Amino acid sequence: MAVYIIIFEANDQVQGRPSIPDEIHQYGSWQQVTEQTFILITDQSPGDIYDHLKAALDGHHKLYIFTQSGSWFGFGPDDLNKWVYDNVPG
Repeated sequence: MAVYIIIFEANDQVQGRPSIPDEIHQYGSWQQVTEQTFILITDQSPGDIYDHLKAALDGHHKLYIFTQSGSWFGFGPDDLNKWVYDNVPG
């Protein structure tokens, strides 16, 4: 399983399309870090994730998917800290 950081900007949901968070929630293991940043753990490639999420995009949205590898450091709410320490190697 790989760990991905998903960063997006979607100020308005496109009518008739799912939201990016709703699409991310379909994955089994994810955690929301900020309003528009998620950590996702999946067997899928970044391209596969993008293909899944692009149904929620329009020409005004931004979406980047980064593979997390190596060291990291951070601090936030207890439940987020616990999930990250339990699930994200580094």
